[in-house]
Amino acid sequence: MQADSVKKLSEAKKSLRTAKKEVERLEREAVQGEELATVREQELTKHISQLQNERETRQAEIDAIERGLSQAHLELGQEKYAAIMEGYQAKQARVEALRTELAEAEVELYDAHEAALTELAEWDDLRREILRLRAPQDATTRMLESTISHLEVLALDYNDVRTDIPHSWEIRQELTIPEQQLSMHGQLRERAKRLRLLLTEHRDYVINNS
Repeated sequence: MQADSVKKLSEAKKSLRTAKKEVERLEREAVQGEELATVREQELTKHISQLQNERETRQAEIDAIERGLSQAHLELGQEKYAAIMEGYQAKQARVEALRTELAEAEVELYDAHEAALTELAEWDDLRREILRLRAPQDATTRMLESTISHLEVLALDYNDVRTDIPHSWEIRQELTIPEQQLSMHGQLRERAKRLRLLLTEHRDYVINNS
C-alpha cells in the first residue's frame, strides 16, 4: 500500500516536472512569438513609413510637374497671343492707313467738286449736273438718311433682340422714341447716352459669355 503511494507520488512529481517544462516551453515560445510580433510590427511600421514618405515624394514630384505643365501652357498661350496680336495690329495699322488714305481722297474729291461748281457758276444746267454727283448734306437729308437706316435695321433685327440678357427690356424701350421727344434735344441726348452705356455693357456681356 505504502509502495503504491510512493509510486503514485513519484509519478505525480514527474508529471508536474513535465508540466512545468511544458509551461516553460510554451512561455518561451510565447515570449519569442511576442518578440517576433514586435519585430514584425516594427518592420511593417518602418515599411509603411517608407511607403508614406515615398508617396509624399512622388506626390511632390507630380505637383511640381503639374505646376510646370500649367506654367508652360500659360507661357504657350501668352506666346500665341503675342504672335496673334502682332499680326492683328499689323493688319489694323494697314486698315487705319487705308482709312486715312480714303479720307484724304474724299477731301480731294470734295475740293474737286467745289472747284467744279465755282468754274461752272455761269452755266446753271451744267452746275446742277455737278451738284448731282454729291448728295446734298443738309439737316433734312441727314434726318431722312438716318431714319431710313434706323427703320431698315429695326425691320431686320428687332424681333431678334435677345430677351435672355441683362437690360433686354431697357434696350427695347430705348429703341422706340416717342414723337413728343423728337424736338427735345436734351432728352434725345440723354437717350443717346443711355444707349451708349447699354451698348458697352451688352458688348462686354457677349464677350464675357462667349
